[in-house]
Order: sequence, then structure tokens, then C-alpha cells
Amino acid sequence: MLGYLKEISCPVVQPLEIPEFAIRTFYLKKNSLLFSEYLKASEVYFVRRGSVKLIRRHKDGREFIIKYVKKGCLCCMPLFNEGRFLMDAITLQDSEITGIKIETLKEYTSSRIDIIAPKIITCMLEMIHHLIEIIDDLAFLDVQGRLLKNLSMLSSIYGDDYIKLTHQDLASMAATVREVTTRVMADLKKRGIIDRSNINGFRVNIKRLNEVLRCD
Repeated sequence: MLGYLKEISCPVVQPLEIPEFAIRTFYLKKNSLLFSEYLKASEVYFVRRGSVKLIRRHKDGREFIIKYVKKGCLCCMPLFNEGRFLMDAITLQDSEITGIKIETLKEYTSSRIDIIAPKIITCMLEMIHHLIEIIDDLAFLDVQGRLLKNLSMLSSIYGDDYIKLTHQDLASMAATVREVTTRVMADLKKRGIIDRSNINGFRVNIKRLNEVLRCD
């Protein structure tokens, strides 16, 4: 367990020796709510296997996917925000999750603040950069451009595996509706960018995708 914590992509946790009593691992089925912005958190969570989407919901029920995580830290925000997340987390497939008690994590980060503080700043800057990219994409890219960029990101995560996301999930990532996403995906399939699609999900022709992105 401790070896895994040193390998995860969270600079705040990597240098720490968290005691095992503060760590638990559990399993969630697909489409399970891991945490909500409306609930006070008792743990910070990490994806060991599976995948999780971080989303913001509008009062009318629409959702926008802020980030997609296949392995690593979901969000350290509760450490610095009175134990509250600023978004919801929902599993996209059956997932194995590790949780670390927030109070223990606070204690251990405080004891090594000289090492941890620069890493916290780095973590925050990365999130700010990610949010700026989202704003840029919404302002300057059309729906197809946003979908192509998201497909490139997903391909880097999944590799040759099937991408197990629905058209609704893709629409939520691109800030559009499912019907528009379905039309664009059908066009991308005709152009050879989506080269395999079945009940397991779909695969992206990365070479063809990169050619289109360079032209655009």
C-alpha cells in the first residue's frame, strides 16, 4: 500500500509515509458517486484501477466534465478548503479506489511543510493551467475541435485499449449535447479517425487523428 502511494501522480503525497491505519482501499461499480461538492469529505481519494470523471452540475441537470482520471490523485482540494470538494466524482467503470483520512494527511503534510509547500503550489498551478485550457477551448474551438482534442487526450491514457465512454460522456467533456456528438463521431468514423466501435467502446486511429490535428 505505501509503495503504491509513492508511485501515484500526486506530488503532495509522494514524499510522505502515511500509516496504514489511515489508508483504505475499496471498490465501486460503474456510475457510482464517490464524492459530491455538497458533502464534507473525510478522505482524499486516488484511483488505483478503473476511471473516474470529475464534474460540475448545473441546476437544470446538465453536467460538464472538468477532468478525467484513470490513475492517480482525484482532488486534494479538501486539504485546503475546509474538507470540501468543489465538484462531483462518478466512476466511469468498475473502479478500485484508495482513500486517505484527511486529518492524518493534514498532520503529515504540516510536519513536512518545507518539502510539501512547493509541491502544493505546483499542484494548484497545474489545475489552474488545466482550467485555462478548458476556457480557451470553449472560446476558440468548435465542437469538432474540442472532441478531437479530447480524443487525443483519451488516446494518450487508454493507448490501444477500447475507450469506454458513451457519447453523452464525450458531449459532457466538450460542453455540447449528445445528438451533436453522435453526428460528429459518425463523421470522424467516416474519415478513419474512429476505426473500431462496438459494445466494448471505441478505438482511435492515433496516426490519422494526429494528421487531422496538424492540418487544423
